[in-house]
Amino acid sequence: MKEAKKWKIPHIIKIPEAYTALIDERYKREDGGRLIVFSSDYSKQYTVTIYDDGYASNDNMSYNKGILGYPIVVSLILENKIVIDREIASLFSKINWTETNIKYDKNFTLSMEAVIKAVSNEIYSYDAVYMNIQNVYIQLKKLLNEIKRYESSISFKDSMNI
Repeated sequence: MKEAKKWKIPHIIKIPEAYTALIDERYKREDGGRLIVFSSDYSKQYTVTIYDDGYASNDNMSYNKGILGYPIVVSLILENKIVIDREIASLFSKINWTETNIKYDKNFTLSMEAVIKAVSNEIYSYDAVYMNIQNVYIQLKKLLNEIKRYESSISFKDSMNI
């Protein structure tokens, strides 16, 4: 195993993307410290390898760019390293992020704004939902210095086997 590196900070959209995967139960735990996370359109299957001091994942952001991807965020939430409001997270059920990001030409800011507008309601205003995501993002940024980045032994290409 190569020496671990630092993760680059992801776009804030990785928080609501992780909410969707979590709420829609698009993950399964495997033996050996692994978590499988399925993409929102189920065209990809990402493998997160969990180490004592860090993570590896074969999602595109993590594998090709060294940017912490949403599958690792899902793992951090499941491990209670990041605390979320599950009621707000539940608003993001059934969001097809692949389709949304394509619609907005992979402009993650526009994609996230459109989805937050779509899921906001009388109980949870746009601002309340956005602030929740922002607070979780702050937790993630604080964790980035504590978790190491490992290279996945499973390639990004191998995620597209579904």
